Amino acid sequence: MVSGKFSALSGAITREQNMANVSANLANVSTIGYKKARMSFEAMLRGERQTDETKGINYNRVKGNYTDFSQGPLKETANPFDLAINGNGFFKIRSPEGDLLTRKGNFVVGQDGRLLSDNGMPVLGAGDGEIIIDRVDITKISIDTDGFVYTVDENGETTTIAQLAVVDVADRSLLRRQGETAFSLEPGALEIPAADFSIAQGSLEVSNVNMTNEMTKMLYDNRLFQAYHNVLEGYSRLGEKLEELGTLA
Repeated sequence: MVSGKFSALSGAITREQNMANVSANLANVSTIGYKKARMSFEAMLRGERQTDETKGINYNRVKGNYTDFSQGPLKETANPFDLAINGNGFFKIRSPEGDLLTRKGNFVVGQDGRLLSDNGMPVLGAGDGEIIIDRVDITKISIDTDGFVYTVDENGETTTIAQLAVVDVADRSLLRRQGETAFSLEPGALEIPAADFSIAQGSLEVSNVNMTNEMTKMLYDNRLFQAYHNVLEGYSRLGEKLEELGTLA
């Protein structure tokens, strides 16, 4: 009985953790550049140990958390400093704690001419320098698919200002989520130039969360959690009856 009770308890805990994960995804369904979080599960005992020690009853737990980096839909905005990456790669921004990678491209030009993220962090260019767009009419800025930033004069002549740093990571499992939309590199992570991408000016990549799928997962996990909870209540009532029988004996 104890084995079954702990199996139900471990199942209830994992479902509760997964519901919290799905809730976080649903809360960010409208967040620009958000990548949905996922959980993987594993059996705590396998093979002969499961057969011999728990009589075939399985204990499970969360194996790990990971991020689904699949492409989100692009939304046109017509703002020249709204940028989206179509394909692989990340924008690079500089935070007080170090450089971060993000797909959130709703940038602005600060009073000092620096290109900034929406929360005021400098957007980096190739070579990791800050991008300065000083004393320039921002309506005359063009950013091409390779991330080159140009000014365009009244004659249509272009002058290159900078190129956006668009980078990737050899092993994305070594990216650690920082807040909702930014990622830092774990020790051992190798930053590499992004390949197979294009920059879309005047567009933003929205969250890759599918609300219908997440709601389906939430309902499924909630039903499983309730089932495990009912099993635990059943074991509790059974234990009470056994204690009564023991007292009568």
